[in-house]
Amino acid sequence: MTLRPSNLAPNLMAGGDVVIGEGAVIGANVVLYDGTVLEPGAEIDHGAVIGRPPRLGRHSAWPEPVPQAVVIGAGAAVGCAAVVCAGARIGPGAVVADGALIRELAVIGAESVIGHASSVGRGAVIGERVRIMSKCGISPATRIEDDVFIASLVVTVDDATGGRRSGEPTQVLLRRGCRIGAAAVILPGVEIGEGALVGAGAIVSRSVPPGKLVRGEPARVTGEAPPA
Repeated sequence: MTLRPSNLAPNLMAGGDVVIGEGAVIGANVVLYDGTVLEPGAEIDHGAVIGRPPRLGRHSAWPEPVPQAVVIGAGAAVGCAAVVCAGARIGPGAVVADGALIRELAVIGAESVIGHASSVGRGAVIGERVRIMSKCGISPATRIEDDVFIASLVVTVDDATGGRRSGEPTQVLLRRGCRIGAAAVILPGVEIGEGALVGAGAIVSRSVPPGKLVRGEPARVTGEAPPA
């Protein structure tokens, strides 16, 4: 894997087989790793890194992934100093805000937004028109369906063993149109039902039925979720 200077943008470093679609915009000091695809009208802001291979710790339980190219969809935008790792897919019209981290093999659906300094874990799948606000941590293998809203500082958790697991991550599932209040924590294996609402600061250790409102530590059903 070799990065070379390119005259397509100021201080651009690009690998081999990079594809830049018509009307794509690239800021200064951007890095595009091997095989990166920028579809027409994609925008990559200053200092972003696209296609970075994962760097695993010595004691990591993750297997080394097969290298795959990144695709930044038509009209999508990646903000300043954001990092999109190898094998990730950013859908058409999606926005990855400044300083966000999209780990390898994650999928971001069309017109979704990943807020400032938020991270999306390895292999997470995020649907269309999802809004994730700033400083959220979406754990590996989390699945988020379409039209979900996640306020700032929310965390989903994939490991119930406190770092001692040896197997695959435990999925968190957020169903279509649910809403998660600021600083809520969603624990491993929890499913938030369609249209449900999780109150700010809640710690959710049990699945939430569709259309219900939960609050507290631990979260309990306290009524019906108000209309969106």
